[in-house]
Amino acid sequence: MARRSLAVDADPSVISLLVREGYSPHFGARPLKRTVERHVLLPLARFIAGTRGREHSVLSLVARDNRVEVRVVSEPPRVNKTPAQGATQEEPDNRVAAELTERLNAVEAGLGTMQSRKSELVAMTVQPGFFDRQAERDAVFDELHRLDEFLARCRALREGVDRFVAGAARNLSGTESAAVVERRDELISELEQLEFVSSARDAPLLADAWISISLVKAEGDALDAVRKLAETYRGMAARRHLQAEILAERWDEARDEVHLKISGLGALALFISEAGLHDFHSRRRTKSARTGKEQVHKDTSLVRVEVLPVGASPDKRFVRAVETRVTAVKPPRSRLVAKAGWSVRVFHAEMVRSVEAWLGGSKEEALSHALDLLCAQVRAEEQGRAAVSEVVRRYDLGIGSQIKDLRSGKSTTRLAQFFAGKVDLAPVRAAK
Repeated sequence: MARRSLAVDADPSVISLLVREGYSPHFGARPLKRTVERHVLLPLARFIAGTRGREHSVLSLVARDNRVEVRVVSEPPRVNKTPAQGATQEEPDNRVAAELTERLNAVEAGLGTMQSRKSELVAMTVQPGFFDRQAERDAVFDELHRLDEFLARCRALREGVDRFVAGAARNLSGTESAAVVERRDELISELEQLEFVSSARDAPLLADAWISISLVKAEGDALDAVRKLAETYRGMAARRHLQAEILAERWDEARDEVHLKISGLGALALFISEAGLHDFHSRRRTKSARTGKEQVHKDTSLVRVEVLPVGASPDKRFVRAVETRVTAVKPPRSRLVAKAGWSVRVFHAEMVRSVEAWLGGSKEEALSHALDLLCAQVRAEEQGRAAVSEVVRRYDLGIGSQIKDLRSGKSTTRLAQFFAGKVDLAPVRAAK
């Protein structure tokens, strides 16, 4: 693999399969070694021998029907956006204002249905025994909170659009200042999110989201890719009026992982398109100490992003099936999680899934967050959620710096703004 400069992205389902098939309390590691050879090494060898894969390719391993499937990670089809999907800087203010007004009117046309649904939910809260049914109570209050947030944001957007329309009517010169362009783009971004929510408000995509970022492979100098993505997502969430918490992380010579929780209206819908592989590259010129000639040095990092819905809290049955271990970290680790003072390992034996990370807060809070994340992973596997094995974005950080979205074909050279969270996220309507 190293000679061919190949990277392997193994879905967690592969690890679960290997542990289930290779576990033996009597014979130690020998059955596990044979299981790895049978399920991983032989399929990889056959695949490489039977294909003419290019160097620097990424191979994806996914467990299906008690066997491991191998395939080359493909880049998604590139779809260029049409001008109708967003305003361009050349469009006059009055044309943009008219489009914003028309689109917002369409969103507001469905508010009557939302108000009716809100009345139904409020009526449910006064039914006998409502507060004794915890799962129903939590679901009702969660939906009420999201409806209230949506209605409040619609009112705020209407005020913003009305002010923009009035400003466009007064602008006789037809020129746009940088502040006007920025405000226009903010209104369009907010409108796009509310349009999506109004059309799919009952879908599971409107749930909160867990985002797990992990390093798959790195060559050369570290590019700090996992931290860069975590801070980018935190900035994205802030721009979208969502709350982002970096709750857990772990890094050492063998791994680099960060886990975020994004809460708010349509969090999962807005971030699910980030799931997949993120390809970081850096090229820099150096001089050879021996010859004095200039040469190009390359560094790479391949990062995997997993996006899962935040469901209900784990029930007692789930907690009983989990082995837990919590130990103090002295001194506390501090990178993205401030004072991560607990090393937590939670292991679900039946599904062979585990979370091992450093977390902050109290011991009880750290264990609770780890159990919530593990529960989301187990539920996703039980539901047969397919792993996303495609490169969704490429980051060139050195010579010829740019970031390119391989789905839309759009690129930017404003790396500092991108990593600060100024990213256009296209909601994925069909994802489950």
